[in-house]
Amino acid sequence: MNPEEIIAGLTDAQAEGLACIICGRDYLCPRGSRSIPVGHSVTGSQLFACVACDLDAASRGDARR
Repeated sequence: MNPEEIIAGLTDAQAEGLACIICGRDYLCPRGSRSIPVGHSVTGSQLFACVACDLDAASRGDARR
Protein backbone atom coordinates (compact mmCIF):
# COMPACT_ATOMS: atom_id res chain seq x y z
CA MET A 1 0.00 0.00 0.00
CA ASN A 2 1.12 3.52 -0.70
CA PRO A 3 1.72 5.28 2.67
CA GLU A 4 0.94 8.61 0.96
CA GLU A 5 -2.53 7.46 -0.16
CA ILE A 6 -5.56 9.35 1.23
CA ILE A 7 -8.19 6.88 2.48
CA ALA A 8 -11.80 7.90 3.19
CA GLY A 9 -14.90 6.11 4.51
CA LEU A 10 -13.45 5.08 7.87
CA THR A 11 -14.76 5.06 11.43
CA ASP A 12 -13.59 7.90 13.68
CA ALA A 13 -11.04 5.64 15.42
CA GLN A 14 -9.68 4.36 12.09
CA ALA A 15 -9.47 7.89 10.67
CA GLU A 16 -7.42 9.03 13.68
CA GLY A 17 -4.97 6.10 13.39
CA LEU A 18 -6.30 4.45 16.55
CA ALA A 19 -7.67 1.30 14.87
CA CYS A 20 -6.82 -1.00 11.98
CA ILE A 21 -8.41 0.23 8.76
CA ILE A 22 -9.15 -3.36 7.71
CA CYS A 23 -10.34 -5.27 10.81
CA GLY A 24 -11.01 -2.35 13.19
CA ARG A 25 -8.73 -3.65 15.98
CA ASP A 26 -8.45 -0.97 18.67
CA TYR A 27 -4.77 -0.04 19.08
CA LEU A 28 -5.46 1.62 22.45
CA CYS A 29 -6.08 -1.84 23.96
CA PRO A 30 -2.67 -3.52 23.81
CA ARG A 31 -3.01 -7.08 22.57
CA GLY A 32 0.39 -7.57 21.02
CA SER A 33 -0.68 -6.66 17.51
CA ARG A 34 1.86 -5.15 15.16
CA SER A 35 0.76 -2.51 12.70
CA ILE A 36 2.19 -0.77 9.67
CA PRO A 37 1.46 2.64 8.17
CA VAL A 38 -0.81 2.38 5.13
CA GLY A 39 -1.85 5.92 4.28
CA HIS A 40 -3.50 9.06 5.61
CA SER A 41 -7.07 10.08 6.38
CA VAL A 42 -8.72 13.13 4.85
CA THR A 43 -7.77 14.98 8.08
CA GLY A 44 -4.09 14.17 7.58
CA SER A 45 -3.81 11.56 10.35
CA GLN A 46 -1.55 8.62 9.61
CA LEU A 47 -3.49 5.36 9.17
CA PHE A 48 -2.45 1.86 10.14
CA ALA A 49 -3.32 -1.77 9.41
CA CYS A 50 -2.43 -4.88 11.37
CA VAL A 51 0.47 -6.67 9.70
CA ALA A 52 -1.64 -9.83 9.35
CA CYS A 53 -4.55 -7.89 7.80
CA ASP A 54 -2.23 -6.17 5.34
CA LEU A 55 -0.69 -9.50 4.29
CA ASP A 56 -4.16 -11.06 3.88
CA ALA A 57 -5.33 -8.08 1.79
CA ALA A 58 -2.21 -8.33 -0.38
CA SER A 59 -2.74 -12.03 -1.02
CA ARG A 60 -6.37 -11.34 -2.06
CA GLY A 61 -5.43 -8.35 -4.18
CA ASP A 62 -7.75 -6.20 -2.05
CA ALA A 63 -8.01 -2.66 -3.45
CA ARG A 64 -8.24 -1.19 0.06
CA ARG A 65 -4.79 -2.49 0.91
